[in-house]
Amino acid sequence: MLARDMLMRCPLFVLGIVQAVTVVLCDLGVAQAAVKQIPGTQITIDLPEEYERFSNVVILDVVSGFAHPRLDVRFSVPVELPGPTLERLVGRLSLKSGEKVLSERGWRKPQIGKLERTDQHLYIRFRESVTGREDAVFMLVFGAADQTVELIATVPQDKLDNGTVQVADIERVLASARIVEQRLDLPKSFRLAYLGPFFEELPLRKQLPSQSVYKLRTASSARDVGGPWLRVLALPAHANSIAPSVKRFDLTRRLTGGLAFPETAAVERWIREGKNPESFFLLLSLNMRNVSVKSRRMVQVAGIAGVELVGDGSIPDPLERERRLYRSRPVGPEQVGLYQVVLEGKDMVYVIMGTAKRGEFSHYLPEFRKMVESFTLTGK
Repeated sequence: MLARDMLMRCPLFVLGIVQAVTVVLCDLGVAQAAVKQIPGTQITIDLPEEYERFSNVVILDVVSGFAHPRLDVRFSVPVELPGPTLERLVGRLSLKSGEKVLSERGWRKPQIGKLERTDQHLYIRFRESVTGREDAVFMLVFGAADQTVELIATVPQDKLDNGTVQVADIERVLASARIVEQRLDLPKSFRLAYLGPFFEELPLRKQLPSQSVYKLRTASSARDVGGPWLRVLALPAHANSIAPSVKRFDLTRRLTGGLAFPETAAVERWIREGKNPESFFLLLSLNMRNVSVKSRRMVQVAGIAGVELVGDGSIPDPLERERRLYRSRPVGPEQVGLYQVVLEGKDMVYVIMGTAKRGEFSHYLPEFRKMVESFTLTGK
């Protein structure tokens, strides 16, 4: 009776208990889940409503996903790869020898297991301390016919140790992951109001997601490396501004010794060494030869100061190796005209690159310039 009287007289006390229980249940993932699609991917996962979308631009990449506002539990898709990759990784990392292979490659406390999924997949748990704290990393690799996807969950280890976050809840989210037909576009920090005869090409998978590619509407060959095309690449203005917490856990790169995104170090060095516009032609595996700058001028676009370069160069035949192998008639390098604008803002650098065959370059150069003049920031 006394306890009942206390509860009746202290409604605030009762409300406090209810709120505390509700918070704990939400933190543990018991709250009703909603299907959420990770930006820039075709991946959906079932998450409680309180998880918020995040997006961070890093070197040649954009790390995006969902994070819990209080617990700093994060889900993201750092890399997408061709379909056959999954079968090779599953075959290489068998339950008996896989953990040993990963340990020998420097992975801390790796554990290979299975999730409540009916498809072929690879599930790995390990530890990382890239943020200065101990993090538990949960990695799911699964796929469809045309792609292999790496889905990552990171959890502060102390949240697991004190029971605030449960392993079962993280695994439940990973088990819910699906590949859907429609890709969810990443929010862009810029837009081109004028495209002229060009259109924006949508990526087939997550390759250089911080880059937008604009191609000629009447282009007939996807292998026409000479263009015409224009690319806009968004980069962080300061290499040391990249938070360690958004570093990519790239499974394939770790297992193959550098297969994916090998240009990252070169671009980071370019940023650290002063962002020299003349040197950027040689980056991003464009494989340019005989590059020369014919003109250089200062520009002002969207309130950002920049440098415009016009020059030329040559691009080797992309089938050169195959032609040599089968002793086919060699094809000389493609002579091209080059256009580039580097806009250096406070937090971001935008590198805009255009190319066209040398005989057509004078025709497309005015279009490239109009596209650059229409460049605006979206505030996203």
